[in-house]
Amino acid sequence: MPSVIIVFADTVSYDCGMLKKWLDETPGKSQTWLAAQFGIRQSAVAKWIKFRVPAERVKKVSKLTGIPPEDLRPDVF
Repeated sequence: MPSVIIVFADTVSYDCGMLKKWLDETPGKSQTWLAAQFGIRQSAVAKWIKFRVPAERVKKVSKLTGIPPEDLRPDVF
């Protein structure tokens, strides 16, 4: 499934629907769970889903979820 890229002025946003879908469909996993894996707040993960996963977090998110890095951030991988 190709990623959707949305451009607003100087801001680029990637479709993080795969991450949201994985969190919604995987028993025992949630934004709160993913946030705990990084020692951050759930609101930060919500921001990732709304905008994009920070480049420095992509590899760990990929390892935790099985979502390929290039699907999370095609601009980086």
